[in-house]
Amino acid sequence: MQDWEQVIRIDTPQGAVSEAQQVISFVSSLEKVTVLDAYTQRPDGTRVPVPKGNVRVQDEAVDDDAPIFSDSKLLYIVFAQVSVGSTLHLKTRTVQHTPYFKGQFFNSHFLRPDVAHQDVQVHVLHDPAIPLQMAGRGITGGQVPRKPGDRATYLRHSYKLASGPAVPPEHAQVNTTDVATALHITSFADQAALGRAYLQGARVAARVTPAVQRHARQLTAGLDTDAAKVRALYNWVSHN
Repeated sequence: MQDWEQVIRIDTPQGAVSEAQQVISFVSSLEKVTVLDAYTQRPDGTRVPVPKGNVRVQDEAVDDDAPIFSDSKLLYIVFAQVSVGSTLHLKTRTVQHTPYFKGQFFNSHFLRPDVAHQDVQVHVLHDPAIPLQMAGRGITGGQVPRKPGDRATYLRHSYKLASGPAVPPEHAQVNTTDVATALHITSFADQAALGRAYLQGARVAARVTPAVQRHARQLTAGLDTDAAKVRALYNWVSHN
């Protein structure tokens, strides 16, 4: 379970437009995301809750002409009455009821370089039966004493993620996750262990069944070249 709480201060008219809509990506078959609290605090102190109709879920797609066939979803939260001087308050809870890899855990947090961050903290509470490794860039912290209310056998880690002034994006820049302040948390011993777990899970799904083989032969019947056969298979998958 992950609770995430953020406060976004609007300093410019551009920020009032770009930050008024927050988007959270998730996989509906593996996890559930709940908005616990969301509101705009106006410069005069007035609190404007996000209307229920301003929280919606949509399918994630590459673009209008290239739908993806998956259960990836986007949760949109649209704040009301946003202006310079406002602060946006958002608290969400993500519960992963089905892990990507049974018995394993991994998560990453990145700070966008084009946004100024003042105080970012990540607190991890976990069962020591699942050993976790933490690493990243621009982070400080580590294991700390448990707090009242924590499970007696659990371990607590606390980290602070540092960030400097916002850096405007550049044309053709590298992916920001390659250079951003980041915290990575995983139960995998190394990259090879992750690869083995992925191969084990993917092998069954990738296996060509007799039914798939028969259908492929029907689709490519009468075609003489490999290119024509590949095109026929591609067209069927694209439309089905």
